[in-house]
Amino acid sequence: MKLSVTTLGWPVATLETILKDIQQTGGFAGIDFRGLGEAMDITTLPAFNADLDQTMARVRAAGLTVSGLSTSVRLINNDKGERAAGEAVSFCRLADRMGVSFVRIFGGPPRQGQSRDQWMAEGIDNLQRGLDATAGCRALLCLETHDAWCHSADVAELLDKVNNPRAAALWDICITALYGKETPATSVANLGKRIRYTHMKDGTAIDAKGQMLLTLPGKGNVDMVGAVKELKKLNYDGWLTFEWEKRWHPELPDAPVALPAYRNLIGPLA
Repeated sequence: MKLSVTTLGWPVATLETILKDIQQTGGFAGIDFRGLGEAMDITTLPAFNADLDQTMARVRAAGLTVSGLSTSVRLINNDKGERAAGEAVSFCRLADRMGVSFVRIFGGPPRQGQSRDQWMAEGIDNLQRGLDATAGCRALLCLETHDAWCHSADVAELLDKVNNPRAAALWDICITALYGKETPATSVANLGKRIRYTHMKDGTAIDAKGQMLLTLPGKGNVDMVGAVKELKKLNYDGWLTFEWEKRWHPELPDAPVALPAYRNLIGPLA
C-alpha cells in the first residue's frame, strides 16, 4: 500500500507549493487532485489541458504519482444524471491522458419523497449512464461511501446490480464510521474486493448541522489503524489517500502540520 493525499488541504496554493510540501514531508508516493487553487473542476484549467505535459513532469520531479482524480459528480442530481455523465466523461478522458486509474464520484442524496427502492434504482440507472458515456475510457468510476451512501451495504448493492468491471467502491473510512456508524470490519465485510481506492481522515463526531468535527489523524474516534489492518486482510495493495479538508474547514491546521501526523500513523502499516 502507498500513501497519497488530496489537494483539499491547500485551498489557494499553487501546484508548486503543494508538491513542495508533500515532498518535504516525505513518505508520500501520490497526489489526488480535488481542485487546484480556486477551481474545483481541474479539467477547465490550462495545467490539465495544453500544459498537461509540464504538469505531469512537475509531479514526477517531486517523486509522486497521480493516484486519483476526485470529481464533484453526483449520480442523483436535479438533472437526472445528465450533468453527472458529462462531468464523468471529461474527468475520465483526463485520467486516461494522465495514466490515472481511479475517478471518484458521489452517489448524491435521495430526491424528496423518494422511497429507498426508487433512490437505489435512480442511482443504478445514472451510474450505468456514466459508464456508457465513458465506455471508451480505461479509468474506473469509484463510488464513494459518502452522503446518503454512507452505509457500505448500499454501495455494495448498487455495484452488484450494475455489475460492470469499471464500477468500483471508494471507501471513505471516516464517513462509514461517523455517519454510517460502522466498524472497519463491517465496512470491509460488505464491500470486500469492490474497494479499489480509499479516502482517510479522522474526526470525533457529527455536529448539529450534520458536519464532521475533524481532527488530526489519530486524535479522533475513527479507527484508521484498524481500517488499514482490515484492508490488509483483503490483500488490498492500493492507495491510502489522506483527505485533509481544509478547503471546507478553514479552522483546521495547515496541510504541512497534518501531513506528518498521517504519515507517522499510517505509514508504518502500509
